[in-house]
Amino acid sequence: MKPFELLDEFGNIDESYIMEAFEMKKTRKSAKRLWMSYLAAALAVVLLTVTVYAVVSYLGIADMKKDTRFPLPQEAEAYIQTQEATGEGQDWSCHLVETLFDSTHFMVTVGISGGDQYIVAPTYCGPDDSVAEIGLPRGETLGEYAARQGKKLLFVGADVGDREALGIAVESELCRSQSESEMTILVEGDYTIEAQEATCQVYALEGEAARRNGGDDVQRIYLTFPINKAPSTEERVLKADNPDAIPGIHVESVTISESPMGITVKFQETITDVEAAYEIKKQESDEITEYQVAALLGDDGVFHNAWNQAKGNVTDTLTVHYYDWDNQYLGTITFHAQ
Repeated sequence: MKPFELLDEFGNIDESYIMEAFEMKKTRKSAKRLWMSYLAAALAVVLLTVTVYAVVSYLGIADMKKDTRFPLPQEAEAYIQTQEATGEGQDWSCHLVETLFDSTHFMVTVGISGGDQYIVAPTYCGPDDSVAEIGLPRGETLGEYAARQGKKLLFVGADVGDREALGIAVESELCRSQSESEMTILVEGDYTIEAQEATCQVYALEGEAARRNGGDDVQRIYLTFPINKAPSTEERVLKADNPDAIPGIHVESVTISESPMGITVKFQETITDVEAAYEIKKQESDEITEYQVAALLGDDGVFHNAWNQAKGNVTDTLTVHYYDWDNQYLGTITFHAQ
Protein backbone atom coordinates (compact mmCIF):
# COMPACT_ATOMS: atom_id res chain seq x y z
CA MET A 1 0.00 0.00 0.00
CA LYS A 2 1.35 3.43 -0.93
CA PRO A 3 1.89 5.97 1.87
CA PHE A 4 -1.01 8.21 0.87
CA GLU A 5 -3.39 5.27 0.40
CA LEU A 6 -2.71 4.40 4.02
CA LEU A 7 -3.20 8.00 5.07
CA ASP A 8 -6.54 8.12 3.26
CA GLU A 9 -7.66 5.25 5.47
CA PHE A 10 -6.75 7.28 8.56
CA GLY A 11 -8.72 10.15 7.08
CA ASN A 12 -11.85 8.01 7.22
CA ILE A 13 -11.65 7.38 10.96
CA ASP A 14 -14.28 9.94 11.87
CA GLU A 15 -16.71 8.99 9.13
CA SER A 16 -16.90 5.43 10.38
CA TYR A 17 -17.30 6.72 13.93
CA ILE A 18 -13.75 5.60 14.79
CA MET A 19 -15.00 2.15 15.85
CA GLU A 20 -11.99 0.57 14.19
CA ALA A 21 -9.77 3.20 15.76
CA PHE A 22 -10.86 2.17 19.22
CA GLU A 23 -9.53 -1.29 18.41
CA MET A 24 -6.29 0.24 17.16
CA LYS A 25 -5.82 1.83 20.56
CA LYS A 26 -5.38 -1.67 21.91
CA THR A 27 -2.42 -2.29 19.61
CA ARG A 28 0.59 -3.82 21.33
CA LYS A 29 3.56 -1.62 21.97
CA SER A 30 5.25 -3.27 19.03
CA ALA A 31 3.21 -1.10 16.64
CA LYS A 32 5.45 1.20 14.67
CA ARG A 33 6.86 3.91 16.88
CA LEU A 34 5.92 6.88 14.75
CA TRP A 35 2.46 5.71 13.78
CA MET A 36 1.51 4.99 17.38
CA SER A 37 2.29 8.58 18.28
CA TYR A 38 0.37 9.93 15.32
CA LEU A 39 -2.64 7.70 15.93
CA ALA A 40 -2.70 8.77 19.55
CA ALA A 41 -2.96 12.34 18.37
CA ALA A 42 -5.58 11.50 15.76
CA LEU A 43 -7.70 9.70 18.35
CA ALA A 44 -7.48 12.56 20.82
CA VAL A 45 -10.90 13.83 19.76
CA VAL A 46 -11.81 15.82 22.85
CA LEU A 47 -15.13 17.46 23.68
CA LEU A 48 -14.82 20.44 26.01
CA THR A 49 -18.31 21.11 27.28
CA VAL A 50 -20.11 24.31 28.15
CA THR A 51 -22.91 23.87 30.64
CA VAL A 52 -24.54 27.29 30.31
CA TYR A 53 -25.61 28.30 26.82
CA ALA A 54 -25.74 31.89 25.67
CA VAL A 55 -26.02 33.64 22.32
CA VAL A 56 -24.06 31.47 19.92
CA SER A 57 -20.81 32.84 18.55
CA TYR A 58 -18.51 30.32 16.91
CA LEU A 59 -15.12 30.15 18.56
CA GLY A 60 -11.81 31.16 17.07
CA ILE A 61 -8.50 29.34 17.30
CA ALA A 62 -7.20 31.10 20.41
CA ASP A 63 -10.40 30.38 22.35
CA MET A 64 -10.37 26.72 21.31
CA LYS A 65 -6.73 26.30 22.32
CA LYS A 66 -6.72 28.19 25.61
CA ASP A 67 -7.83 25.26 27.78
CA THR A 68 -5.45 22.77 26.18
CA ARG A 69 -1.93 21.67 27.02
CA PHE A 70 -0.64 23.80 24.15
CA PRO A 71 -2.49 27.15 24.22
CA LEU A 72 -1.85 29.41 21.26
CA PRO A 73 1.11 31.77 21.87
CA GLN A 74 -0.09 35.36 21.98
CA GLU A 75 2.37 36.39 19.27
CA ALA A 76 0.72 33.93 16.85
CA GLU A 77 -2.70 35.58 17.15
CA ALA A 78 -1.66 38.38 14.79
CA TYR A 79 -1.38 35.84 11.95
CA ILE A 80 -4.83 34.27 12.34
CA GLN A 81 -6.89 34.65 9.17
CA THR A 82 -10.63 35.32 9.49
CA GLN A 83 -12.63 33.34 6.92
CA GLU A 84 -16.09 33.82 5.46
CA ALA A 85 -16.83 30.59 3.57
CA THR A 86 -20.20 29.01 4.41
CA GLY A 87 -22.16 25.98 3.26
CA GLU A 88 -25.66 24.53 3.55
CA GLY A 89 -26.55 20.89 4.17
CA GLN A 90 -29.98 19.34 4.56
CA ASP A 91 -31.43 21.53 7.33
CA TRP A 92 -27.97 22.27 8.76
CA SER A 93 -25.18 24.70 7.92
CA CYS A 94 -21.51 25.36 8.54
CA HIS A 95 -19.22 28.39 8.60
CA LEU A 96 -15.43 28.51 8.32
CA VAL A 97 -14.28 30.75 11.17
CA GLU A 98 -10.48 31.08 11.31
CA THR A 99 -7.30 29.54 9.89
CA LEU A 100 -3.66 29.70 10.97
CA PHE A 101 -0.66 28.24 9.13
CA ASP A 102 3.08 28.41 9.54
CA SER A 103 5.59 26.51 7.39
CA THR A 104 4.62 23.08 8.79
CA HIS A 105 1.59 23.33 11.11
CA PHE A 106 -2.03 24.40 10.64
CA MET A 107 -5.14 25.09 12.71
CA VAL A 108 -8.65 25.61 11.36
CA THR A 109 -11.93 26.31 13.19
CA VAL A 110 -15.34 25.67 11.68
CA GLY A 111 -18.78 26.22 13.21
CA ILE A 112 -21.71 23.89 12.60
CA SER A 113 -25.39 24.64 13.24
CA GLY A 114 -28.22 22.11 13.34
CA GLY A 115 -30.83 24.83 13.11
CA ASP A 116 -34.29 23.94 14.40
CA GLN A 117 -34.10 20.32 13.26
CA TYR A 118 -31.05 18.80 14.92
CA ILE A 119 -29.19 18.19 18.14
CA VAL A 120 -25.51 18.34 17.10
CA ALA A 121 -22.93 15.90 18.52
CA PRO A 122 -19.42 14.75 17.49
CA THR A 123 -19.07 11.65 15.34
CA TYR A 124 -17.55 9.62 18.15
CA CYS A 125 -20.86 9.83 20.03
CA GLY A 126 -23.99 7.72 19.61
CA PRO A 127 -27.63 7.98 20.75
CA ASP A 128 -26.87 5.98 23.89
CA ASP A 129 -24.18 8.39 25.08
CA SER A 130 -24.92 10.92 27.80
CA VAL A 131 -26.07 14.45 27.03
CA ALA A 132 -23.00 15.49 29.04
CA GLU A 133 -21.13 14.99 25.75
CA ILE A 134 -22.72 18.23 24.50
CA GLY A 135 -22.54 20.12 27.77
CA LEU A 136 -25.92 19.31 29.32
CA PRO A 137 -26.35 17.93 32.85
CA ARG A 138 -26.20 14.15 33.06
CA GLY A 139 -29.44 12.23 33.44
CA GLU A 140 -30.50 11.13 29.98
CA THR A 141 -29.01 9.98 26.72
CA LEU A 142 -28.59 11.99 23.55
CA GLY A 143 -31.30 9.89 21.92
CA GLU A 144 -33.74 10.43 24.78
CA TYR A 145 -33.06 14.15 24.87
CA ALA A 146 -33.49 14.54 21.10
CA ALA A 147 -36.80 12.67 21.23
CA ARG A 148 -38.05 14.84 24.09
CA GLN A 149 -37.11 17.98 22.16
CA GLY A 150 -38.75 16.70 18.99
CA LYS A 151 -35.43 16.89 17.13
CA LYS A 152 -33.08 14.50 15.36
CA LEU A 153 -29.44 13.76 16.09
CA LEU A 154 -26.78 15.02 13.69
CA PHE A 155 -23.27 13.61 14.14
CA VAL A 156 -20.65 15.96 12.69
CA GLY A 157 -16.92 16.14 12.07
CA ALA A 158 -14.36 18.04 9.98
CA ASP A 159 -10.91 17.70 8.46
CA VAL A 160 -8.61 19.56 6.11
CA GLY A 161 -8.71 17.85 2.75
CA ASP A 162 -6.23 17.62 -0.10
CA ARG A 163 -4.04 15.43 2.11
CA GLU A 164 -1.85 14.17 -0.68
CA ALA A 165 -1.51 17.63 -2.18
CA LEU A 166 -0.51 19.10 1.17
CA GLY A 167 1.49 16.14 2.54
CA ILE A 168 -0.71 15.71 5.62
CA ALA A 169 -0.17 12.61 7.73
CA VAL A 170 -2.76 12.78 10.50
CA GLU A 171 -5.11 15.43 11.87
CA SER A 172 -6.77 15.83 15.25
CA GLU A 173 -10.17 17.26 16.15
CA LEU A 174 -11.15 19.29 19.18
CA CYS A 175 -14.91 19.79 19.55
CA ARG A 176 -16.72 22.27 21.76
CA SER A 177 -20.50 22.63 22.06
CA GLN A 178 -21.95 26.11 22.43
CA SER A 179 -25.56 25.03 22.48
CA GLU A 180 -27.41 21.80 21.88
CA SER A 181 -27.50 22.66 18.17
CA GLU A 182 -24.22 24.53 17.61
CA MET A 183 -20.65 23.33 17.79
CA THR A 184 -17.17 24.61 16.89
CA ILE A 185 -14.53 22.14 15.70
CA LEU A 186 -10.79 22.85 15.69
CA VAL A 187 -8.89 20.78 13.11
CA GLU A 188 -5.13 20.68 13.63
CA GLY A 189 -2.24 18.93 11.92
CA ASP A 190 1.01 19.17 9.98
CA TYR A 191 1.70 19.60 6.28
CA THR A 192 4.86 19.59 4.20
CA ILE A 193 3.94 20.56 0.63
CA GLU A 194 3.55 24.19 -0.47
CA ALA A 195 0.07 25.18 -1.68
CA GLN A 196 -1.90 28.37 -2.24
CA GLU A 197 -5.17 27.08 -0.82
CA ALA A 198 -6.76 24.22 1.09
CA THR A 199 -10.24 22.86 1.77
CA CYS A 200 -11.99 22.15 5.04
CA GLN A 201 -14.34 19.22 4.63
CA VAL A 202 -17.33 19.21 7.00
CA TYR A 203 -19.35 16.00 7.15
CA ALA A 204 -22.58 15.06 8.88
CA LEU A 205 -24.62 11.90 9.40
CA GLU A 206 -28.15 11.79 10.69
CA GLY A 207 -28.97 9.42 13.53
CA GLU A 208 -28.14 5.80 14.21
CA ALA A 209 -29.32 4.62 10.80
CA ALA A 210 -26.40 6.40 9.14
CA ARG A 211 -24.03 4.61 11.50
CA ARG A 212 -25.47 1.22 10.57
CA ASN A 213 -25.19 2.07 6.87
CA GLY A 214 -21.45 2.52 7.29
CA GLY A 215 -21.45 6.18 6.29
CA ASP A 216 -23.30 5.71 3.00
CA ASP A 217 -25.58 8.61 3.90
CA VAL A 218 -22.83 11.05 4.83
CA GLN A 219 -23.35 14.66 3.79
CA ARG A 220 -20.23 16.62 2.87
CA ILE A 221 -19.61 20.33 2.48
CA TYR A 222 -16.29 21.66 1.17
CA LEU A 223 -15.10 25.09 2.29
CA THR A 224 -12.07 26.30 0.33
CA PHE A 225 -9.80 29.01 1.72
CA PRO A 226 -6.45 30.67 0.89
CA ILE A 227 -3.31 29.76 2.81
CA ASN A 228 -1.53 32.76 4.30
CA LYS A 229 1.38 31.67 6.47
CA ALA A 230 2.92 33.19 9.56
CA PRO A 231 6.64 33.89 9.02
CA SER A 232 9.19 31.23 9.91
CA THR A 233 12.93 31.48 10.31
CA GLU A 234 15.21 29.80 7.81
CA GLU A 235 15.86 26.18 8.68
CA ARG A 236 19.12 25.43 10.50
CA VAL A 237 20.73 22.01 10.19
CA LEU A 238 22.39 20.43 13.22
CA LYS A 239 24.44 17.27 12.64
CA ALA A 240 24.47 14.32 15.04
CA ASP A 241 27.79 13.71 16.76
CA ASN A 242 26.82 10.10 17.45
CA PRO A 243 24.15 9.09 14.89
CA ASP A 244 24.08 5.39 15.89
CA ALA A 245 23.88 5.90 19.65
CA ILE A 246 20.31 4.53 19.85
CA PRO A 247 19.69 0.86 18.93
CA GLY A 248 17.45 0.48 15.91
CA ILE A 249 17.85 3.90 14.31
CA HIS A 250 20.46 5.97 12.52
CA VAL A 251 19.84 9.69 13.10
CA GLU A 252 21.79 11.83 10.69
CA SER A 253 20.65 15.33 11.60
CA VAL A 254 17.84 17.64 12.70
CA THR A 255 16.54 20.82 11.12
CA ILE A 256 15.32 23.63 13.35
CA SER A 257 12.97 26.48 12.46
CA GLU A 258 10.86 28.87 14.50
CA SER A 259 7.57 30.68 13.96
CA PRO A 260 5.13 32.53 16.24
CA MET A 261 3.51 29.12 16.83
CA GLY A 262 6.71 27.67 18.30
CA ILE A 263 9.81 25.69 17.36
CA THR A 264 9.75 22.90 14.77
CA VAL A 265 12.33 20.10 14.94
CA LYS A 266 12.60 17.60 12.06
CA PHE A 267 14.61 14.41 12.58
CA GLN A 268 16.37 12.92 9.56
CA GLU A 269 16.51 9.29 10.66
CA THR A 270 16.48 5.79 9.23
CA ILE A 271 15.30 2.61 10.93
CA THR A 272 18.13 0.08 10.95
CA ASP A 273 16.55 -2.58 13.18
CA VAL A 274 12.75 -2.71 13.24
CA GLU A 275 12.41 -4.67 16.48
CA ALA A 276 14.86 -2.42 18.32
CA ALA A 277 13.17 0.70 16.97
CA TYR A 278 9.82 -0.58 18.29
CA GLU A 279 11.20 -0.27 21.79
CA ILE A 280 11.65 3.50 21.60
CA LYS A 281 8.83 5.20 23.48
CA LYS A 282 9.79 8.82 23.99
CA GLN A 283 12.40 11.52 23.67
CA GLU A 284 13.37 14.30 26.04
CA SER A 285 15.61 17.28 25.44
CA ASP A 286 17.76 19.59 27.54
CA GLU A 287 16.93 22.56 25.33
CA ILE A 288 13.26 21.84 24.51
CA THR A 289 10.83 21.83 27.45
CA GLU A 290 7.60 20.86 25.69
CA TYR A 291 6.62 19.67 22.24
CA GLN A 292 3.97 17.84 20.26
CA VAL A 293 4.87 14.78 18.20
CA ALA A 294 4.40 15.33 14.47
CA ALA A 295 4.82 13.47 11.17
CA LEU A 296 6.52 15.42 8.40
CA LEU A 297 7.16 14.17 4.88
CA GLY A 298 10.85 14.14 3.97
CA ASP A 299 12.51 14.55 0.59
CA ASP A 300 12.76 10.76 0.44
CA GLY A 301 8.96 10.44 0.38
CA VAL A 302 8.87 8.96 3.90
CA PHE A 303 7.17 10.49 6.92
CA HIS A 304 9.75 11.28 9.59
CA ASN A 305 9.55 11.90 13.31
CA ALA A 306 9.26 15.60 14.19
CA TRP A 307 8.31 17.97 16.99
CA ASN A 308 6.15 21.05 16.59
CA GLN A 309 4.85 23.89 18.78
CA ALA A 310 7.94 23.23 20.88
CA LYS A 311 9.02 25.57 23.66
CA GLY A 312 12.59 26.23 24.64
CA ASN A 313 15.79 27.72 23.30
CA VAL A 314 17.95 25.97 20.70
CA THR A 315 21.15 27.75 19.71
CA ASP A 316 23.97 25.63 18.28
CA THR A 317 23.27 22.43 20.24
CA LEU A 318 20.29 20.10 20.70
CA THR A 319 20.56 17.21 23.16
CA VAL A 320 17.97 14.43 22.87
CA HIS A 321 17.58 11.56 25.36
CA TYR A 322 15.74 8.36 24.36
CA TYR A 323 13.67 6.04 26.61
CA ASP A 324 11.95 2.68 26.13
CA TRP A 325 8.43 1.56 27.10
CA ASP A 326 9.57 0.85 30.65
CA ASN A 327 10.98 4.39 30.83
CA GLN A 328 14.48 2.96 30.88
CA TYR A 329 17.18 5.18 29.43
CA LEU A 330 18.43 4.04 26.01
CA GLY A 331 20.99 6.71 25.19
CA THR A 332 21.56 10.28 24.06
CA ILE A 333 22.21 11.89 20.70
CA THR A 334 23.77 15.35 20.62
CA PHE A 335 23.36 17.56 17.57
CA HIS A 336 25.68 20.45 16.77
CA ALA A 337 25.73 23.20 14.17
CA GLN A 338 28.50 22.69 11.64
